[in-house]
Amino acid sequence: MKHIIFLSSSYTQKERIAYHIPLMSEADLDKAKKVQMELKKKIAGKTQYSIYSVTTKDESWQSVVELDRFYADVRKVSELNDFVKLIIKDLQLEALDVAKYIISCTNCTHLKLQKLLYLCYQEYLHLAQKKMFRDKIYAYDLGPVIYSVYQAYKGTPGAITLATDRTIEIPYDQLAKKSRIIFADDGFRILFCIDKVIERYGNMTAAELVDLTHSPNSAWAKAYKKGQFNTEIPDDLIFESQC
Repeated sequence: MKHIIFLSSSYTQKERIAYHIPLMSEADLDKAKKVQMELKKKIAGKTQYSIYSVTTKDESWQSVVELDRFYADVRKVSELNDFVKLIIKDLQLEALDVAKYIISCTNCTHLKLQKLLYLCYQEYLHLAQKKMFRDKIYAYDLGPVIYSVYQAYKGTPGAITLATDRTIEIPYDQLAKKSRIIFADDGFRILFCIDKVIERYGNMTAAELVDLTHSPNSAWAKAYKKGQFNTEIPDDLIFESQC
């Protein structure tokens, strides 16, 4: 029995994944061709996947594993849509992915991390005219805030102020966090922007960065509404401003 195997790696799931088609009829061969066309349309040029052909004793995935232990730790994904979603998920960064890399490069308090994240997002938006990550950015009292990162690192309930701002003391492997950035769509340009921001602003204090992002013509100043914590700073304001 001949098999067609579409193989890729899921960084976020930390495993290799496969979409498997046993060729039991001409219809299955047509299906394999359609799958190849679908993958080219959705992810070509954005990430890598391989196509393998093997012949075993029957149509089962287990027969493939028994033939070649190369596939032993591969997770077979039953649905093509699920296979594509897992691959695409790796291409889309979350703010927390960028935050982890920033922390691995420079000492950060909660506030400082938020401001560096915002400046990284703005730098990439100016360069590429598209989002660095999917998370929304809100106008809080002390400047732009990415709520998902705020939740991950706040440590104590309530709003973080300059008086309660604490250093984030979490060890991160820099190489691993850098790899996550590079693996994303347009990862090298994103990494360039992050490193540029860290080099320019990484030695500033949280208070200095708050002042920087509070400048009168900043996107934060235009979006902020006192007492409201769900006011989003839209990309057009961020793109038009320098801080």
